[in-house]
Amino acid sequence: MRLKAERAFRSAPVRLPRLTLHVIRHLHATERVALAAELAQGHRERQRALVAAVQHDLFWQSSDTVQIYNHAIANADAPEKLQTAYIDRLKSQPRSSGLRNRGRGWLRKHARGGSCAASRASE
Repeated sequence: MRLKAERAFRSAPVRLPRLTLHVIRHLHATERVALAAELAQGHRERQRALVAAVQHDLFWQSSDTVQIYNHAIANADAPEKLQTAYIDRLKSQPRSSGLRNRGRGWLRKHARGGSCAASRASE
């Protein structure tokens, strides 16, 4: 099953990490902690019991581990939300004439993460 999953990962349109036992354990733990929160449906006692069961099953010694997974799950979509908000803001603002005058080369360079100081020196 692992080899089949790795073949599927290799054929993905973007480069994905190798499936190691460590990565699989993280995925498993993340799914279990997220499922515990989902099954609890806001009932604190039930969620505490479900998370305690996950913690026991995965042999976690520290409750900090659960807090780290909860934090990662809660913030997993933050980069996507930030990117969407940024693009929406750019679309809603009028185009700057200064940006248009710099030409496509400048825009391409900065879209790839080029250095602003390097571009000023070359202008």
